Amino acid sequence: MTFTTVSQADERWCRTAGTRELGPVQGSSLLDPTYLLRRGDGQVVQVSRLLYLVATEVSADRNAQQVAAAVSAACGRELTVGGLHRLLTKLEPIGLVQNLDATPRQRPSPVPKADPLLALRLRRTLLPEAGVRACARVMAPIFRAEVVLAVLVAWIGVDVLLLRRGNLEGALVDVLRTPALLLLTVGLLSAGALIHELGHAAACAYGGAQPGRIGFGVYLVFPAFFTNVTDSYRLDRTGRIRTDLGGLYLNLWCLLALGGAYLGTGQGVFLLAALLMHVEMVQQLIPTVRFDGYFLLSDAAGVPDLFARMRPALRSLLPWRPTDPRLAELRPTARRIVMGWVLVVTPVLVGTFGWLLYSLPVIIRRTVDAVDHQASSIAAAWTGDLAQVALSAISIVLLAVPLLGIAALFGQLGLRTAQHFNPSLISNRSARPRPATEGNAMSDPPASADLTASALSDETVLGHTDEARTSSPW
Repeated sequence: MTFTTVSQADERWCRTAGTRELGPVQGSSLLDPTYLLRRGDGQVVQVSRLLYLVATEVSADRNAQQVAAAVSAACGRELTVGGLHRLLTKLEPIGLVQNLDATPRQRPSPVPKADPLLALRLRRTLLPEAGVRACARVMAPIFRAEVVLAVLVAWIGVDVLLLRRGNLEGALVDVLRTPALLLLTVGLLSAGALIHELGHAAACAYGGAQPGRIGFGVYLVFPAFFTNVTDSYRLDRTGRIRTDLGGLYLNLWCLLALGGAYLGTGQGVFLLAALLMHVEMVQQLIPTVRFDGYFLLSDAAGVPDLFARMRPALRSLLPWRPTDPRLAELRPTARRIVMGWVLVVTPVLVGTFGWLLYSLPVIIRRTVDAVDHQASSIAAAWTGDLAQVALSAISIVLLAVPLLGIAALFGQLGLRTAQHFNPSLISNRSARPRPATEGNAMSDPPASADLTASALSDETVLGHTDEARTSSPW
């Protein structure tokens, strides 16, 4: 079988199925304006204006020469067919466009997906996208300013009453002595974590974006719930910050319910659950890992992914190295925020991973002993205490998940370290660009004299994986 070749001027390109335009990035701290495209698989890619124009102008009913003319008219500078072809061959490997005239052998490998550092692993779906969007539409009105203000005032009032009337010591003794109450506490916190995720989704919808699925996975070493709010990237800074805080806002509603239940019934389980939920909310504001505080800092600074700029920032600290391009492309204030965050987070993470590695034998031994103890509790309570059986079974699962998380975490770090010292471990490296991780610039040296210097300066491509806002009740 033979295939006929088509000249570059006559080639026909189109966007891949499901790819759509999301518009300019709002509130970005990058020096140059950037735009967003969403692939059919949900991956969001951030590109320059020139690449965005190319992706929007390609069509099955236009050849390359016509597309080049349309892009030239839109951007106000001439783009040759050769220059257009070079830009298209940048967009094709990351799954945004496809060559309709390419032979099977010329078609690219499967498109890469981002693999950000310290991301959620082993993800599974709890509530599909359609269900999440339906719930988010119903809940969105509670983000109106007057409702938010009323909830804040009510929360402060309930907390004051709990501090005055609550008997925390008695509540703790009652719950620890009664397996059924301890099981109920776990259930209340788990429900609160799911409601927290619905809060992110509802805030995303209130701003005009479309939330994705809600699911569960392993974050670092803990089981966690997550919400896909990738589409919030096309909101302005206020909308993204609202999405970041939406989970904590819904937790305030949970605290009102728990506080009201305790004040109405006097049952200590509600007081203990309210206290633990306060602790979870404070934990969510920690910006060192991908909790709400991390995304809040990232969106306030206008930098899409802080972790992607950690290594460039550390390299730029060396006096004999110039400022890395991934820092130089940021505005001065954002650059200082990134550098400050890196100087705080790096020793914390290094110390944490060092301690975890040092303590791993002890953690494994004690986990095995605890699982054995819970298995014995199940055997002893099998015929009489179903609450104890359920609590012990949940305890075994919660004890086993951190070991899976530790294995996945060190496996990821080991693979990245091996790839750093031996790039050949990355398959098909010579056949396609590096996987587009969040904030990872893919700027290759000029391959053709057809591109103008101003066009070359626009060749920054940044990819984003699912933005998963995580919460863990455990």
